[in-house]
Amino acid sequence: MQQGFAMLEVGSCAKDHTKEILLKNIMDIAIGAASWWIVGHAIANGDDSFRNSGANGVFGTSGFGYINAATVGKPGFGGQAEWFFGLSFAATSATIVSGAIAERCNMIPYFLLACLLTAFVYPVVAHVAWHESGRLSAYRDERLAFGCGLLDFAGGGVVHLTGGVAALAAAWSVGPRDNKYTSRGDPVPMRQQSVVLQVLGTLTLWLGWFAFNGGSVLSASRAGIAAHCCFTTTLSGAAACLSTGVFFYATKRRVDPAAACNGILAGLVAITPGCATSNALGAMFTGLVAGPLYGASAHFVEYKLRIDDVCSAVSVHATCGMWGLIAAALFATPRYYDAAYETSRGQRCMGAFYGGNGNSLAAAIVFILLDAAWVAVPVLGLFAVMKRTCGVRSDFGGRTSDSELDSSKHGDVILPTSVKMPGSAELRAAAGSDDSILDGLAPAGGISEAKS
Repeated sequence: MQQGFAMLEVGSCAKDHTKEILLKNIMDIAIGAASWWIVGHAIANGDDSFRNSGANGVFGTSGFGYINAATVGKPGFGGQAEWFFGLSFAATSATIVSGAIAERCNMIPYFLLACLLTAFVYPVVAHVAWHESGRLSAYRDERLAFGCGLLDFAGGGVVHLTGGVAALAAAWSVGPRDNKYTSRGDPVPMRQQSVVLQVLGTLTLWLGWFAFNGGSVLSASRAGIAAHCCFTTTLSGAAACLSTGVFFYATKRRVDPAAACNGILAGLVAITPGCATSNALGAMFTGLVAGPLYGASAHFVEYKLRIDDVCSAVSVHATCGMWGLIAAALFATPRYYDAAYETSRGQRCMGAFYGGNGNSLAAAIVFILLDAAWVAVPVLGLFAVMKRTCGVRSDFGGRTSDSELDSSKHGDVILPTSVKMPGSAELRAAAGSDDSILDGLAPAGGISEAKS
């Protein structure tokens, strides 16, 4: 997943921010791993007495620094597998923000934000929604919120809505890129480095989503449910891609590959909460709605709110994360609900479109409201403090040449394309078959070294 996000973000940004984006994606994993090990995993999966006593239900209280790990999650080596899988989710919630505030956010505030999300913000959300003693968890049969608990099997709300809300708060705090808006407030198209990287990143993410959703069964003995998750994930991503193409052709008379890529991601995000509980028809409808919903949301964010979201992270992850939670509560079938949660309350908690009592929908709405408040407040607070101390914006945001920003912040110079390097096609065409012409440009070992 991290590789896919890195390619997608680099392809969506100007060339002079390549190293910045790559460094942020690298540090997401490094910071996330340290934060998750010291604090995050314990808060998400540590002991909690809510299931038995009704107390707490918000955060774990054991296993900090993975000490006394036997009391956290699964025993033995299974606990380490759970730790690793949880880290991938926590890091994803932080990486989502990177795409929204690319090209202008200072490194220090971003690294602090990554630490905040993976150590405290995301773990609390994960505990509330997924721990067997979490207040909104569906992984028990007693003290269930609204009698059913939250239906979010693989993290459309826990991971993507959390990351999307953080992205919205961060993008608003940092402000738009230089020259993004005219004096009248009209958005201006900005430079993008490579549609090839955008597409490759999207396809890589689609592949990673099968592990993201299918792996959420957390047991090799439940391979059938994992296969069903991959099935619905494929259908929703495909449906969203198609509906996005129709939406953009109807509204703009063209289909941008970047929009098609975001449409795929919108469908993947939307099906994530209900990937195990929806049938094929529900998955297709979820994706068909997600495509135009992403397109309308992206227009609203850019044109009405005037928030500069480079990778449309808010629309893809927050908007479609909310839709995914609602869709899961509408399209859950009794059969798949019982199989996914290993329970027998499917007839009571099935989707509203299948005759359910709407309790799952109520739980989804409550979670959306609580998650938005819980995530936005600390992110806005962090950036408010950073504005008054080290600053939140890059010193060079948009005012340099193609090579100056990366070289000034991260070392080395990106040579412009007009510079002819030894072994380049242009020089060889000029030299013909006589390689001696290139000897003056070759390293000390001669032209053969340049060829190698």
